[in-house]
Amino acid sequence: MTPGKTYTGYGVMYFKGNHKNVGPCYSVAARGKYGGVFNNLGTLMEKQGGSFLVWDLMIYDGKEANRRC
Repeated sequence: MTPGKTYTGYGVMYFKGNHKNVGPCYSVAARGKYGGVFNNLGTLMEKQGGSFLVWDLMIYDGKEANRRC
């Protein structure tokens, strides 16, 4: 990730033979120790509740969402 560039995050939660799409939200990458950092990525999982088996996370270049992370 490049600091100052905008990225969009999506998630998919898989559970008991089903799945649920989570997100999207966007954030501007901040400068971190090893390059760009996607701030507040955890907000994708806010208020999801329950348990799940696997979580896929996808991060795309650019702003493809209206909600900020």
